[in-house]
Amino acid sequence: RRSSRTLVGSLQPRYQSPLGFRLGGKVIARHVETGDRVVRGQVLMQLEPGDAALQVEVAESDWTAARSQLAQGEAEANRIGPLLGNGSASKSEYDFATAARDTARARLDAAERRKRLAENQLEYCDLKADSDGLVTLVIDEIGQVVAPGQPVMQWMQGDELEAGVSVPESMHREVRNLAAEVTFWSRPGVRVQGRLRELSPVANLPSRMYDARFELVDPHVDVALGMTATVHLSDSESFGIPIPMSALAENRGQSIVWKVQGDGTLQSVEVSIVRFDSEYAIVRGNLYEGDLLVSAGVQKLDPACRVRIWKDSR
Repeated sequence: RRSSRTLVGSLQPRYQSPLGFRLGGKVIARHVETGDRVVRGQVLMQLEPGDAALQVEVAESDWTAARSQLAQGEAEANRIGPLLGNGSASKSEYDFATAARDTARARLDAAERRKRLAENQLEYCDLKADSDGLVTLVIDEIGQVVAPGQPVMQWMQGDELEAGVSVPESMHREVRNLAAEVTFWSRPGVRVQGRLRELSPVANLPSRMYDARFELVDPHVDVALGMTATVHLSDSESFGIPIPMSALAENRGQSIVWKVQGDGTLQSVEVSIVRFDSEYAIVRGNLYEGDLLVSAGVQKLDPACRVRIWKDSR
């Protein structure tokens, strides 16, 4: 029994964020287009590295000088140390030498950190993907000068899609207690179970509607970002798919049905029974409109069986 309450929206990514460089500069290369799949660590866009490379050279020079000063300070302290015992050097001379050595060591530590910071800045000239995902929008192009943190592209992490819809005020309180099923305008006959994941507590000012997101439960269908999605809502007790009661079988205490594949083989599909009508059983499971189910002799079947669809010749 289908619900008359429907909400129309679109498929949206569950995780989407703008990407930007950690430093400013001029864009010199773009390696992806809108809609490209990317993998973790892949370079998406690059900035001109000239200034950052110079900073690395300066930091390396400072680090080399600091290392030489430390070597000189350690040699001086090691030379004066033995002289202090026989009176050839004073305590103040030794203290001065050890202080110069410790200062040189601290300068080397600071130079190492500045060198590491400069190397990081040079690495930040390459904008890389943090994980596998999809480029949903390219904002900036080659030749543009961007500021630190300025979005240069939109990126979708992973491949999880959700149906994003707007809920009217009259349904805001009850929508959490309703069962959901999602259909797609471009995929007639395909129905996927949905689950409310997020419901905004604040209405949009222009429409006075509440944004809601329904995740797709076990979506074994070919759908794409931006497709029109319709969320069908109904009371949990009445939501389900009617099938002949004779199609129900049992396997290790679990209710199942046998779905006929295109080559005549059988697939066992687990279902949960919502209720029984006079002629049908209302069930939930991974079933879609157009699926063919075996409705006779189901207790004697197994996955190795093959069936042939009977057609009346009259």
